[in-house]
Amino acid sequence: MRKILLISFVTILFSCSISQKEKPQLETKENDKIIYPEAELSDEKSESAPFNIINTNISGNYMEFEVEYSGGCKEHDFKLIGEKNITKTQPPKRKITLIHNTFDDRCKSIVRKKIKFSISVLSNNGKLKPITLELINSNEIFSYMYE
Repeated sequence: MRKILLISFVTILFSCSISQKEKPQLETKENDKIIYPEAELSDEKSESAPFNIINTNISGNYMEFEVEYSGGCKEHDFKLIGEKNITKTQPPKRKITLIHNTFDDRCKSIVRKKIKFSISVLSNNGKLKPITLELINSNEIFSYMYE
């Protein structure tokens, strides 16, 4: 009986490990400084796996999300995509979307984590003028000015 339990435990342990090939890079360190992934500009529609946004805030040129999703066996990847075009209103508005990739993680644990993006590319064409960012995932509106 112990042997069966031990074999089952080891099998479960290794089935939920993350291979280096599947693990996306969410942040990197360079000279002890954390480098966060950049938001992207694209007009292509991207598919997203389900997830919940718990909290969002902007601090300086960074946007941080607290998200919750099911998984737990593989590292998941998130991308922040902004539409290339901005409205001609004052202040101008850019629609943004947070995209979730599960890498086919079929585990059902609830994972909660914070992710942070550099958002300078989402600015008003690099001008020191405010822009409104409309987060499509949650219909939230954020005011952002490049610093």
